[in-house]
Amino acid sequence: VLRSGGERGAAVRAAYEALWRFRDTEEGRVVEGLNAVMAELAEAAGDRLVARAFRAVDQHERAARAQPWVRKAGSALREKRLDEAEEALSRAEALVPADARVLQLKARLALAREDHEGLQATLAELRTWAPTLAGAVTAENRFRMESGLPLLPERPAEEFGAAGSSLAFDRSR
Repeated sequence: VLRSGGERGAAVRAAYEALWRFRDTEEGRVVEGLNAVMAELAEAAGDRLVARAFRAVDQHERAARAQPWVRKAGSALREKRLDEAEEALSRAEALVPADARVLQLKARLALAREDHEGLQATLAELRTWAPTLAGAVTAENRFRMESGLPLLPERPAEEFGAAGSSLAFDRSR
């Protein structure tokens, strides 16, 4: 049920209903980003449950569109084609900026380029977007173990946060 009132409400309602009719066509179903717009209109119209549903569909579609770029980045990294990996990661990140797989590949790229600042920033992003603090530490330690880097010291997860640690390239520990 749309809950907006007044002149603005009528305009939002009209746009929302017209766009929904278009979305319900075959042509409308393939328009990239349409579900995100529908989510915004649903929210503006006061229909929060429908807005959440459109956001979920949009997120699912973006993740599906990112998959080929993630695969391409992984393959390019394994074959040391770093510029190609960077381009693929840029495209994937534009679609799913908080995706752990994208961030891990981005960290691998920084490591391959010996980009200390880039690695620190990416590990901080990985921690920031992890669903839990313990998960953040686990994800980073998994990356560190696979990359031959020292593990984070045993401390409460809250101490790491997004600010991170300075252990990224210290292989002596």
